[in-house]
Amino acid sequence: MITNVAGIITLKRRVPSLRDDHTFVQGAAPWSAGISCVQHFPFLGFLPAPTDAWSDVTVLYVPRHGVPPVGKAVFVRIRQHSNGSNDLFKHSSAIVPAA
Repeated sequence: MITNVAGIITLKRRVPSLRDDHTFVQGAAPWSAGISCVQHFPFLGFLPAPTDAWSDVTVLYVPRHGVPPVGKAVFVRIRQHSNGSNDLFKHSSAIVPAA
């Protein structure tokens, strides 16, 4: 989910059933809104603790890629790591709305 309130853009990822393991966050640079699939997802960090089932990944995304411009698509994926194995990626994408 991406929100734009008075020009302040926030990126959040829904995590209703997060385990107490390491959850990696990867994010692609902003793309044209017409793009539906990207291949390059740099590691951004570990998923911040969720509040009300939402984790704010803005603090991970912005230092790497900057604030995404209005109208661009943002792609983020997470992957939980537990006991030496990885879950499948959980992908999400959204277009940055106007304020």
